Amino acid sequence: MTEEIELKLLLPDQGNEYDIISFLGNNGYTITVIGIQINRDSYLDTDSWQLLKHKLALRIRTVNSQRFLTLKSMGKITDGIAKRLELEIPISENNLSPLQISDITMNEKVTSVVDIDKLHTCVVIQTQRNKFFLSCPDGSTCELVFDRSTFYPAQHNEISKQNSVSYELEIEFLKGQTRNLDILARILTDTFHLKPSMSSKFEMAVHAIFVDVI
Repeated sequence: MTEEIELKLLLPDQGNEYDIISFLGNNGYTITVIGIQINRDSYLDTDSWQLLKHKLALRIRTVNSQRFLTLKSMGKITDGIAKRLELEIPISENNLSPLQISDITMNEKVTSVVDIDKLHTCVVIQTQRNKFFLSCPDGSTCELVFDRSTFYPAQHNEISKQNSVSYELEIEFLKGQTRNLDILARILTDTFHLKPSMSSKFEMAVHAIFVDVI
């Protein structure tokens, strides 16, 4: 599993994307447009949320014509900076069942927590992601994205709230000095009065959609 380090900030809406990009570009950062990406993430768990209780998230991500099965840890987020372990494998259209986890490490981590045949899709998150490559003044590199995410329950029922939408700015560290995330957190929160996100998208979705969850 690899460690993912990223800064997560909450946005009030999509209105200040241009202002943030312009501000960074005027303060020593180089911004390269990557483009728009649509992610559809189906999160798997049991009826009693056993993976969530063990701070794990298992998802199937569909982007363009590709699909990936990803296992992530959900550790503590400090001042918007999350450090999480991630394991991702490509899967084919005919191999989307959680019962068919081919990666041995992923299989062992999941089966140590849950009965794998009890997993089912519980939450769906569709994200419109506006992606940029960010080069810091010291040469460190990050991926910067503006996310508009809509949370859906896998099945509508009486314990579900209405669908919810969130806006986030995420900056994932790629190479160089990780202290750049602390610098970016400080200047962006101070300049644009943004609040740090304190949970993963999966956790946000579960608590936004369902009434009684841990």
